[in-house]
Amino acid sequence: MPLFRDEEDDSLDRVVPSIHMALIVALIALRVACAFAPGYVHPDEWFQSNEVTASDVFGHSTRVPWEYAGDVAPARSVVSAYLSSGVAYAACALLGIEGSARVVTYAPRVTTCVASCVVDLSVRACAREMGVDARRAGCFVASSWVTLVLLVRPFSNAWETFTLAACALAAASDCNAIVRCALVGAIGMLGVFIRFTSAVYIAPWALFAVLKARKVSVVAGAFGATAGVVAATATATACIVIDTAYFTKLKLSDNALWVPSNWVITPWNSLAYNSKTENLSEHGLHPRWLHAAVNGPMMFGPLWIVLMFRLLRGRISSGVKSPVLLYVLWVTVLLPLVALSLAPHQEPRFLAPMLVPVCVLSALYVEDEDADDAKQKKPKRLLVTLWIVFNAVLAALFGVLHQGGVTSSVRALPQLQPTTGSARALFWKTYTPPRSLLAQKPHHERIHIIDLAGASASDVRQALLESFFAGSSARCEDADDACAPADASPSVTIDATFLIAPPLDVEQHLQPLLAGEFTIERVHSKGPHVSLDHLDARVLRRPVERLRLDTYRVSMRATTATTMTSESVSDSA
Repeated sequence: MPLFRDEEDDSLDRVVPSIHMALIVALIALRVACAFAPGYVHPDEWFQSNEVTASDVFGHSTRVPWEYAGDVAPARSVVSAYLSSGVAYAACALLGIEGSARVVTYAPRVTTCVASCVVDLSVRACAREMGVDARRAGCFVASSWVTLVLLVRPFSNAWETFTLAACALAAASDCNAIVRCALVGAIGMLGVFIRFTSAVYIAPWALFAVLKARKVSVVAGAFGATAGVVAATATATACIVIDTAYFTKLKLSDNALWVPSNWVITPWNSLAYNSKTENLSEHGLHPRWLHAAVNGPMMFGPLWIVLMFRLLRGRISSGVKSPVLLYVLWVTVLLPLVALSLAPHQEPRFLAPMLVPVCVLSALYVEDEDADDAKQKKPKRLLVTLWIVFNAVLAALFGVLHQGGVTSSVRALPQLQPTTGSARALFWKTYTPPRSLLAQKPHHERIHIIDLAGASASDVRQALLESFFAGSSARCEDADDACAPADASPSVTIDATFLIAPPLDVEQHLQPLLAGEFTIERVHSKGPHVSLDHLDARVLRRPVERLRLDTYRVSMRATTATTMTSESVSDSA
């Protein structure tokens, strides 16, 4: 009988790794698939990376955000934009691949998806260092919706997470102590130039790397700290020079580039901007408790609840191989949580780098429950079930459904516009549409995008009237502004006008208002599309038809054109 049990155990030991490997392969395949999903999580995934570098590399006409071209000092490093999308575009350009709409969309996602593997490696390395089941920790990170959605898109938050993971991987490694500290210093400073908030995420790992070097000897600790400072300083200098050259158009051979008083220090500019409440009010103000009570659960679901429950009960210590690493992981959660909660503008993705410590700590505490009696098996099954359901729902919502028709509708516009002439596309109740998807050259645009955001129906009507101000065509000076009057030195003639909007809003609010003035013909529809900013329970009555984003060709009725022309002549007289 004992012999039979031993053979059974050996067979189980062989089967479990195979099942785990199959699960990991399936989750990686799911991650790749999610990189091609249509969801539009937040405008920053486009306007802090793709819109900037698509203009630089492919020469596309884009809308460069305020961080790079606003009235304030440059508040975001171009290093961040090029890491997240510019490198992918440059590689495509070198290979002779044109910057089509699909290349602009998916090239950065592919490179970001590949880079996300550093998070998996980091979590497993930290788990092994503490004697925790690395397979369980690896499954947590690979199945998280944060990984499946946020970490496969060119968010600066994704690359901030990658730099934290790389620092943790270096700090937990067994390489030479001085090399380890230098790596943490260089990578950590790169993270600061990606997002200045990286400083509070990286600091615990910099200290951990020095403490590990100190365990070898006092001299090794001193040399390690020095190596880290030197590497961080060199990286900061390189990033400052790159940013200064980019924003001031100076060349490396220009002496002015090397004068410190001329340097553009983007992390400092970003910190200065974000330290003023009046600036943050433009982006939305939130209560200080939002990260802890709402954003944490939204990002990490039941794992966040497990950790906070442990913290409140004072049960964070455990019998691990590396108690110091345990506290470093906790500090990587709590220090950023406190620091980021001091700012009144709080978005869930700001907590993305916490994915590394949250997954390792959760694997540890679930393992602790395994060590208890059989009574703990039901809570563990419940936790796993909640984790699977939570991530499936959030991945589907933000990866597929949320604003899912916007980019597809932009890509469809070139096929809908007239063969000759220009078109005007008004986007209503959607996220800001990326101009780079149209692959147009500056001053040669044939499609002019207007972002009406959440404007009222009467404002949409006014925008449409302005689009037909000159009778059969509208004359606009700037695609981002309202159409100019006929005597305003027109420079662009619009031959077709499109409205891109959710069908329910058009049916309920716009069509009754426009019935006597315009005809609206639906020419394109893309779904699924859900807008969390404009939820309406009435979509559930006909979800197949209404959970979409429609493109309408708008034409002015002859009577309206005659009336407007008469009024224009009367006003001129």
